[in-house]
Amino acid sequence: MIMFWVPLLVFSQLTEALQFDVKKAVVEEIRSGRSFLDLCRMVGVHQSTVRRWWVLYNAKGINALHRRKRTGRPPKMKNRHWQWMLNTVVNKTPQQLQFEFALWTANLVRMALQEKFGLKVSRWTVQRAMKKLNLTPQKPKQRALKHDREKVRKW
Repeated sequence: MIMFWVPLLVFSQLTEALQFDVKKAVVEEIRSGRSFLDLCRMVGVHQSTVRRWWVLYNAKGINALHRRKRTGRPPKMKNRHWQWMLNTVVNKTPQQLQFEFALWTANLVRMALQEKFGLKVSRWTVQRAMKKLNLTPQKPKQRALKHDREKVRKW
């Protein structure tokens, strides 16, 4: 009998070790005659997921239930690129890197990455990276820094 179900947790947010424990418990429950539908409701996953665990277990044993390595295209931006981007955007202005505009935009950061590292990434990649680094877009002040109120009033 499964004793540790917490229905408010989302299965995908559990640690790998806990996910494995849940999968093992589900397989044991299936072996003891519990229905796939009952188990998928208890765990909070789709019925096809529970069936896939069962098929994996029958084909390759209990170790097949461990989480697999994710495949896909490796990211272009490495840790050093992230570090440089964070330090540069926080501590420097674009003008210090010979750009004309005074505020960082995603396109300026993209161009700076290309100049510094030869790294070609899209503006969207840079925007997502900046968001993950909690860097928000800044708007320029509408008034000039050397704003003279008296001259404006006379004008």
